Amino acid sequence: MFPVERLPAPGQPLVVVLDRDLADVPLAGLRTGGRYLIEHAPIVELLAPELIFAAKPDRPWGAPVVVGDPVGNLPAAASEATAVARALGVAPAIGARATRAQVTAAATARVLHVATHSAVEDGLAAFVMNDGSMSSYEIVAQHIAPRLAVIATCRSQVDDDPEHSLVAAFLAAGSAGVIGAKRAIDDAEGAALVKAFYVAGGADDPITALAQAQRAAIHNGLPPHAWAAFSFFGTGGWL
Repeated sequence: MFPVERLPAPGQPLVVVLDRDLADVPLAGLRTGGRYLIEHAPIVELLAPELIFAAKPDRPWGAPVVVGDPVGNLPAAASEATAVARALGVAPAIGARATRAQVTAAATARVLHVATHSAVEDGLAAFVMNDGSMSSYEIVAQHIAPRLAVIATCRSQVDDDPEHSLVAAFLAAGSAGVIGAKRAIDDAEGAALVKAFYVAGGADDPITALAQAQRAAIHNGLPPHAWAAFSFFGTGGWL
């Protein structure tokens, strides 16, 4: 799929639009030229070709919102939310405070970070919050469109349909960039990658920071299932 001679020059991102049948392929973990694809270039995925022409909104943004472990059964997600909130300079919403209203309040946030379970209810993708689920339909209908959404849930991106995909729902609502996972992720492994992402400056430059976090995981000998499921999805305005 990605011959070495067709890859971007060093330092330039690889921009990919996948066919729906290939939408759940974890691109970072593919190998070409004896290396993982993410070692060659940061990766930007577009859910539709026309998104390459979409600008990144330039307006004042609200404070970051960090939500984690709403029902108390994801201990690494609680630790993740605490670390992310500290990095972003805000208080995390964990446990009973991780409510639907917190997600709604992130409609104009600079960053929304969600570490929880995902679900499918009545055919719609959804977050599990402390006071009930929040569906992809609600995200779109309420225009919950933070500048960057980091959706650290299992299978937050499955295809380009906002009904089935939380990532697609945030993009449809107006977000310019979304970090999502294409496969089921281990609680602790996902938390470790996310923490490394923010340490690398993910709130400001998510494309480069995700690549750096994944490369660090490779350098540390971690297998692809610990890091390859995560991708950056966005608009051409980031490039």
